[in-house]
Formats: sequence, structure tokens, C-alpha cells
Amino acid sequence: MNTTNQDFNTFKIYSKVSDILQKNNPIVAYYLKTYTLNKALEYLKTERSKGNDVYQRTEDIKQWLGELETLKASISNELVHKEQCKQLFCDFTMNLFNASDIELRNGNYNQKLAKDFLYVSVLLDAWEILGVPSEGIKEKSKQL
Repeated sequence: MNTTNQDFNTFKIYSKVSDILQKNNPIVAYYLKTYTLNKALEYLKTERSKGNDVYQRTEDIKQWLGELETLKASISNELVHKEQCKQLFCDFTMNLFNASDIELRNGNYNQKLAKDFLYVSVLLDAWEILGVPSEGIKEKSKQL
């Protein structure tokens, strides 16, 4: 995601997806929220350097930071195993993509499918927090 061309509302969407995933997939939600905060902070820095008012955006970021700290505290034991967390994130993303792709190919167009593809798109963007994505992941990301 190129933060210089990004609208701050994108980060709000990413944060909302993280909130939705948090109940059943707290580790995935943690990495997504971390990615969102990193990108939002980059955006904030750019906006400040342009002399733009960033007060409300700063308040949003403070709220997200508080949510991230609470989430981190609740799953701190699991986060110790970073490689397993990465694998969980990758597996969740690819499983969701594959299930959505099958539904699409079967002609099952509905609101749930649209949401699932949105989630996959967001998660593929956030994949970079785990390291450099493979070429296959980059290609799937472009398809969405």
C-alpha cells in the first residue's frame, strides 16, 4: 500500500476488518492492526510535513493503539511463537482466498463473498508485515 496516495479512510476500513476478525482470529487481527497502525503513522507523518491538520486522525490512531495494546496483552503467550503466528496468518489468508475463489467459480455471488474478498485483499496488503511476500502472493493480490 502506498501511503502517500492513500486516503485515511482506508486505514479505518483495515481497522474495522481487524475488529471483525479479532473474536475468532486474534493473532490475524493483531498483525492486521499492527500493519494498519504502521501505515497510518507513515501517513500522519507525511500529512504533518505538508502542514495539514491531523488532530482527528491522531485521535483515531491513539484509539487503535490502545486497542492493539489490549489485544497484545490478551494473546501475549501466543505471540512468543512468531513463526507459528506468521504461518497462522498466511494459512488463514490463503484459506479464505481459496474458499472465496471456489464460491466465485461456482457462481455464488452474495454479500458474504464480497466481504470475504475484501478481507482477503486487506490481509494480502498486510502480509508485508510478516516479511517480503512471495511472487505468488503478489500476483494474487493484483488479481483482487
